[in-house]
Amino acid sequence: MATRKRHTPEQIVRKLAAADRLLAEGKDVADVCRQLQVTEAPYYRWRNQFGGLKADDAKRLKDLEKENSTLKRLLADAELEKAALKEIARRTLAQRLRRVLQQPHPRRVPKHQHLLVPGPRQGRHHRLEGGLQPPPTTLDQFLGSVQDQ
Repeated sequence: MATRKRHTPEQIVRKLAAADRLLAEGKDVADVCRQLQVTEAPYYRWRNQFGGLKADDAKRLKDLEKENSTLKRLLADAELEKAALKEIARRTLAQRLRRVLQQPHPRRVPKHQHLLVPGPRQGRHHRLEGGLQPPPTTLDQFLGSVQDQ
């Protein structure tokens, strides 16, 4: 069993040029492939890929394809890192929010007490307008209050 041979782009272009000469002499594709020592499948694949190219163009094409695959891999890695950082940031925010919500609020007033301040006249006590807002209890409330500020 023969080992598989990799052809360089220059070799492929040279073989395709030789195949064109042999086909112009009137030989059929099977004979041409036999002389080039390749089967018909790679011949047709090469014809589609490197059809009208010269050797230096074919080499440039292969180099660009290799560079493109490298850039795609780098982009995929960068996107993966970005997604991981987003997940870490989301978890960190959620942990901080849980910690804040578990701590007693320093301004929290029990429901049965009213926030009273001395009034402007007669020494009466009046409710403070608006009162204190209760602390956020969910992540959505927390994010909404942060955006309002």
